[in-house]
Amino acid sequence: MRRALVTLAACVLTAACSSPAPREPTPRSVAAPVPTQTPAAVQVQAAAPQPLPSTVVRAVASPSPASMPLSVLAGRSGADLRVSLDQALEENAYLTAAVMQAASNARLDELIGASTMLDQSTLNVAEIVGNVKGANSAQVLADAWRAQTTDLIVYSQAQRSAPPTDLDQQRTVLAAQLAMGDFSEEAAETILQRRTQQELAVADSLASHDTAQATQRLATLVEGNADLSQPLAAAMASQLPDLLPPATTGADIDVRLRLGGSLLQHLYLSGDAIDAAADNRAADAQAYAAAAGVVSDDLGNQLASMYTPDVGQGVADRLRVQTEALVSAASGGDRHQANADIDRTRGEIDSLLSGANPLLAPGLLSQELRASEQPMLTSADAFESRDFATAYARLHEAARQSQKSAETLELAIVDRYPGRYLVLPTPALGQANRTLNPTNPGALRSVTTGRGPGVGPDVGPRVGPFGGRH
Repeated sequence: MRRALVTLAACVLTAACSSPAPREPTPRSVAAPVPTQTPAAVQVQAAAPQPLPSTVVRAVASPSPASMPLSVLAGRSGADLRVSLDQALEENAYLTAAVMQAASNARLDELIGASTMLDQSTLNVAEIVGNVKGANSAQVLADAWRAQTTDLIVYSQAQRSAPPTDLDQQRTVLAAQLAMGDFSEEAAETILQRRTQQELAVADSLASHDTAQATQRLATLVEGNADLSQPLAAAMASQLPDLLPPATTGADIDVRLRLGGSLLQHLYLSGDAIDAAADNRAADAQAYAAAAGVVSDDLGNQLASMYTPDVGQGVADRLRVQTEALVSAASGGDRHQANADIDRTRGEIDSLLSGANPLLAPGLLSQELRASEQPMLTSADAFESRDFATAYARLHEAARQSQKSAETLELAIVDRYPGRYLVLPTPALGQANRTLNPTNPGALRSVTTGRGPGVGPDVGPRVGPFGGRH
């Protein structure tokens, strides 16, 4: 039985699944509602309309990375690239853990469903790297990553046997494909070796059915993604002159990374809790829900440092309620009530954050959060009916949509407090009064960019970390 399971998983990972890959959500520009009252000291600059990119659909049943432009895969700036890589690696970590858990418990139907989305995640990373190193390198990277995943599946099923020796070989291949610019093959292999050890530690916990420990080790794995995404993004940016602006580090980028990462982690851990609840694994559901609560508290602490403790704690509490509602729906509870609880808490989160920041239009965040919460409800239904391909596809969609909310929050925070997050040059004497006014972000940008207020490169719609203009 186990040998057949491994063989099937390998087939799923090495040749894309026969079922069509889910369509990418159509990118949409979202116009911010105009607040009824704006404080006199705050000036909001209107951005010029931007053309929408065309809808991107992956080729059906294609085991090869597609040759898509980086602007579609990641974005048009160094920040977009950094965020895309970081969150692609985070998603890959969660899906790898899901595959290993399904394999270690011989849940064949879930192994197939999770492996399908994991393969899409692997192709996404390979396609991003392929924009610098070419299609052949992208294919080699995807094949080596798939082989490594198969090795991890074998290890998770073998109940703490020695790690497959093939892991070392695949790591060497991966390091060679990731190396570029100042990011050496030796540095890449060192980071990948540490990442592999963390993945094996997660597999050990899952094989011993210690889900609480597995969530802690998974958190360590996810936290370490920056060790790879940061130098890789910097190396790629140095090879891509079209990125504008090219910077991959900065306080404003850190805000976007932390907010987006927290929302993605909360969704995937909530998804794990939903999966366990639908399968009547109460202890697992409790462990994953608790881990999602830890992430909610971390996000709350981030917001508390930017606004007030009441705002941060309020958001964290409401995210916990949402996870509880989803788990309840998956375990046979009242779905109508779960939907009502999620709608209510979404509106309360919007009110808390728009009330704390006059640059965040009331209702905008609620609209964007709904786009990630509805796929989560659909995912809960799919887990309950054991339609794992749909469940993981909707979970992936929720993660994609959550990044719009993260970017909206980041823009509002940085524009509200530019002195905290932007590096501002010393102003000329004639501009001193405008520059030192912290309530006029447009004036500050005019000094930073040397252009008129509100027309700098950091103003207006951005391309999101999963592609698509917001």
